[in-house]
Amino acid sequence: MPREGFVKACGEDEISSNSLVVLLLSGVEVLLARVGGKIFATSARCRHKGCSLGEGWLDRGHLVCGCHLSKYDLESGRVVDGPANHPLQVFEVLVEDRSIWVKLG
Repeated sequence: MPREGFVKACGEDEISSNSLVVLLLSGVEVLLARVGGKIFATSARCRHKGCSLGEGWLDRGHLVCGCHLSKYDLESGRVVDGPANHPLQVFEVLVEDRSIWVKLG
């Protein structure tokens, strides 16, 4: 069982390499991304105009918003390229027993 504060997001096999998935976890929209063997979790809405980042794509390990091409660093949430000027919220991820868990608090 994971540590306190973590919510089960999905099975590890439900996210393929270099893909994005948006889930609603305890009322919070969370974007999960798998880059290589690592899984990242961020807020699921672009900080520029609120577009769903699930409609975006990955570019060399960065998350690109499909609406206006803002680019984010998945590890830190920082903006790599605008027009967004505020970072994404980043959530801690734990993979245990082939399940992905996200700490929302």
